[in-house]
Amino acid sequence: MTRSVFPTSSAAFATALAAALLCGCGSGTHVEEHEGGASVAGGAKPLVRAAIEAGAPITEQRGDGLVVEVTERGDGPAIAAGASILLHYDAFLAERPAASGEPVEAGAGDGPEGERAEPTPFDSSRTRGAPLHLRLESGARPRVIEGLRRGVLGLRAGSRATLRIPAHLAWGSAGNAGIGVPPDAAVVFEVHVLSVE
Repeated sequence: MTRSVFPTSSAAFATALAAALLCGCGSGTHVEEHEGGASVAGGAKPLVRAAIEAGAPITEQRGDGLVVEVTERGDGPAIAAGASILLHYDAFLAERPAASGEPVEAGAGDGPEGERAEPTPFDSSRTRGAPLHLRLESGARPRVIEGLRRGVLGLRAGSRATLRIPAHLAWGSAGNAGIGVPPDAAVVFEVHVLSVE
């Protein structure tokens, strides 16, 4: 598993890197600096912990294609399988078709005069004025897409995160015309975990 650290400032990155070096991440750790942050692999738990404490968003890229970016870490209980949670969410299409028919990532500079295209919203608990109550029971018929179920596991009450969910963990090749999700669409959920029981 790779965790990428995208500090909000160079000071946050320097603090996180210094803390990791002082803590001794281990010989299996690889830190690679790049534009906008750093990618960390191997035994980098001290670096990730230091980055969180420094206020840097943490991005976790999972093997199934799901990407979870924790933008604000809560201090409540963590979500585990079987938990009952209350959360607000805003959902967007991650890609939209270009004029050529090829998918274009939302936000890419392909609009008129180089303007960035805005992601297309398709659902929001905030718009309805009621948070989503969800029980993460195994074996139960899921009320939400698999990417949302997997993406919230491990988040703490009070956390805010962006979940980038590939099509196979969303509505897949069927899509969901009722809410405006085309076939094979990747989606983005911005979540705020209100409570965990």
